[in-house]
Amino acid sequence: MTEGTLTHPAEAEAAKSGLFLIKPPVTPTQPRGNIGCFGYGAGLAMSTMDAVVAAGGSPANFLDGGGGATAANAKVSIQVLAEDPDVKVIFVNIFGGITQTDKVAAGIISAVHDTERLASGSVPMVIRMRGTGEAEAKVLLEGSGLVFHSHSVPCDDS
Repeated sequence: MTEGTLTHPAEAEAAKSGLFLIKPPVTPTQPRGNIGCFGYGAGLAMSTMDAVVAAGGSPANFLDGGGGATAANAKVSIQVLAEDPDVKVIFVNIFGGITQTDKVAAGIISAVHDTERLASGSVPMVIRMRGTGEAEAKVLLEGSGLVFHSHSVPCDDS
């Protein structure tokens, strides 16, 4: 945190790119989290944090990519998380209604290529993408030659 404000340096860096990042305060009952969480839309970002906690994890942040997913803001989002020394793994949870998941996938791939902690594999990434552009996103991620862990929950169409 910078002196005289409640803003963590990572929050200020994210804000420069139109991202909404909040680092939860560390308290005796809430230790520092180590899972970097990223989604588009405050509701999805918050529910992603809730899911991480329900699974026994501890979120290092709340990160909403803001309105209008692009490869550029997806890249910055992943880089901001990767540069946080608290983050030991990144969980990307994207639901593509308006959000085009293939654009997000392109940004993730670019971030990995341009960020040492990601390129070295020292920060693994779990990616869940559903919705608009999902098939294209899967092709991009699988064809990138990079290692990602994917999470897919089958839809029940009944």
